[in-house]
Amino acid sequence: PELGVPIVVRIGKDGGAFLQIEPEEGKKKYANVPEDLAPADLTVEKALELFQQRNEAPEALGIHPPTGRNLPLRGRPCGYYLEVERTEEEVEAKVKPTWVSVPPGADPRDLSEEHLASLCTLPRTIGTDAEGQEVVFRIGKYGPYVQGGKETRNVEDGQKGRTMSRNEALEI
Repeated sequence: PELGVPIVVRIGKDGGAFLQIEPEEGKKKYANVPEDLAPADLTVEKALELFQQRNEAPEALGIHPPTGRNLPLRGRPCGYYLEVERTEEEVEAKVKPTWVSVPPGADPRDLSEEHLASLCTLPRTIGTDAEGQEVVFRIGKYGPYVQGGKETRNVEDGQKGRTMSRNEALEI
């Protein structure tokens, strides 16, 4: 209302609701609608609050060991992840951010520095398969897995994946 432009509620590809506003021509802004809030129950005040929260700096949970940069916490409906902080030059150049996956169900605020540093080493190349394709250990939105070419297999114990041998990965 202060800007004289509409706030629109949309549904994303993942089925979650989000807000969109275009305060200036060609400069759209977005904010997620929490899962526990029905879009029909949104008020203008709540929508403006969600945009304000979106503009606040995200909470940094630690330091990315290889770069020494902060790891701000990000969240999506499918779980949390950390994003390695980018410099202003990288943002302007539209350099793709580096993301660090948080295991599903884990509270990222409870991760120890050691566990956080371990997550920053992923994805981990384990070796190659018989066809010469890389075998890689990763953590995705459904949990830890190994990938060899186009094949993927879940790994029961994510801690084991960090030390898994090539033969153990190929067995899976």
